[in-house]
Amino acid sequence: MSLELSGTTPAIKGVAGSVSAPALTGDDVDTGISFPSANTIKFSTGGVERMSITDSGVTGTGIGAGKILQVLQTVKTDTTSTQSTTFGNISGLSVAITPSSASSKILIIIDLAIGGPIMNSHSIRLARGSTGIYIGDAASNRIRASQALGYIGGLSYEQTNVHKTFLDSPNTTSETTYYVQWRIGYTGTFWLNKSARDTDNANYDGRSASSITVMEVGP
Repeated sequence: MSLELSGTTPAIKGVAGSVSAPALTGDDVDTGISFPSANTIKFSTGGVERMSITDSGVTGTGIGAGKILQVLQTVKTDTTSTQSTTFGNISGLSVAITPSSASSKILIIIDLAIGGPIMNSHSIRLARGSTGIYIGDAASNRIRASQALGYIGGLSYEQTNVHKTFLDSPNTTSETTYYVQWRIGYTGTFWLNKSARDTDNANYDGRSASSITVMEVGP
């Protein structure tokens, strides 16, 4: 390797090198540092690139692996309802995330407070865009859901908590939106953050909050 000393900037200058033949090495000629292009530094071992630093950031094998890279959350404190017998998005309870790598996984956590009429079925489903995810297998006419609730309690002033966690693999670096969807079995109203009774009785009736949280987990 040639080495140039100068009284001007840069004071020390060498060849650019490459990943397989780094410019700066020890006794191991295929392990070291190279400068293959403008604004780029690469680190390699055994002639294989392990890390790259550019003006866009740092990338490399194992960097951020298994680590939480970003966390986003939507909290809904007002009430809403549905009377639909088909799955639809819960208004105001979604979150969009843009993964930094197509190999990243997205950890989704939902925390819901729901209420409904006595003796009716209700179902909750996670969705990535318009696609239902984390749902049960097909079985004849049975509803495929993240949680099929049957009927909620035996009293109309009750609220039921739903907690779900799922690790998704969207395989994209494009913005991805996750939704919480719901549907009712046949008649009545399915409520979020309040009970069906809701008569302003301080002993029984109250307001709750719900949320959806997503975390990008590094590959």
